[in-house]
Amino acid sequence: MSTTAVTKAKAAWGADIPDWVIALAEACDETSQNKVAAVIGNSSTVVSRVLANAYPGNVDKIAQKVQGVYLAQNLICPVLGEISRARCVREQDLPLTFQNPVRPRVHAACRGGCKHSSIGRSK
Repeated sequence: MSTTAVTKAKAAWGADIPDWVIALAEACDETSQNKVAAVIGNSSTVVSRVLANAYPGNVDKIAQKVQGVYLAQNLICPVLGEISRARCVREQDLPLTFQNPVRPRVHAACRGGCKHSSIGRSK
């Protein structure tokens, strides 16, 4: 019998496993790790390392993506209004452009101390 992603994540994270890690593991069990990785915009390796509690990168950023996609959590962006956490993370990753008049405002807000931004934070 194979071990599920939820079982592996619970073993790796212990009693303090965040709800978003459980949601990530459940999504992997329902579809596949590769599909989940594609949905949140990361590699299968990143998903695997997060589930194993061994991801050395910005865990907050992964958490926001998972919360936005799999937990349907929204937040209030100071520029765009109510958006999903997943969109918030995508907006933070976009480069500064001037084709859309809103983009520079979003770019500045993401880098200017917005409480939802993970730019400049480590873990």
